[in-house]
Amino acid sequence: MFNVDERKNKLQILVTSIDEVHDESLKIHQDAVISRIDLDKDNTFSYNLKSENHGVYVMTISGEVIINNSLLNSRDAIGVSETNTFEIHSKEDTSLLFIEVPMLF
Repeated sequence: MFNVDERKNKLQILVTSIDEVHDESLKIHQDAVISRIDLDKDNTFSYNLKSENHGVYVMTISGEVIINNSLLNSRDAIGVSETNTFEIHSKEDTSLLFIEVPMLF
């Protein structure tokens, strides 16, 4: 269903809330966004959260990245919250999974 080429150096939205307008995503009854990206080596990507009340769990499927001065290798993960945006710098070709959910209710 999802074309791998559509996440090359850009965010590919996989799953969203049934209330969101993302025609090509799978729908769930939760305020959540699940997405992927495949970054080329030495690339920088800015992830924008829905709001400062959301947090995102970032899992490195493969590769090596720096997020908030933390080095993540394959199968490492980090949680990011209390911000609207953060930068990801790939040190090698990298595949990432993002799970964004509300942190405050």
